[in-house]
Amino acid sequence: MGYESTLDYEFYKAEIENLDELNEKISKLDYGMGDVKVVKSSYGGYSIETDNYTGKFYDDEEFAESVSKYLVKGYIDLIYTGEDGAIWGLRVYPNKVKHLEARFFEID
Repeated sequence: MGYESTLDYEFYKAEIENLDELNEKISKLDYGMGDVKVVKSSYGGYSIETDNYTGKFYDDEEFAESVSKYLVKGYIDLIYTGEDGAIWGLRVYPNKVKHLEARFFEID
């Protein structure tokens, strides 16, 4: 039995070069992220397209590392929510990936 998670994302003033080359590299990933594509949106930004935003994304870090090599400006947050409610994330910068930690605070 595998661990299912849901992918969410946000692009922050991101600029990506060689989008076709990046997507070809991503397509070679074989542990969940291989069917994901980074696409230019009609409004000029970027989005992530996939047939299923819920899956076993075991190669999430490899995906992030691949994207970081083509990201030339800005950053991208990749947020995953596991079937048990666990939340983790990766912040992708040009040539660097950092882990994000979810924290919850009580608000009055």
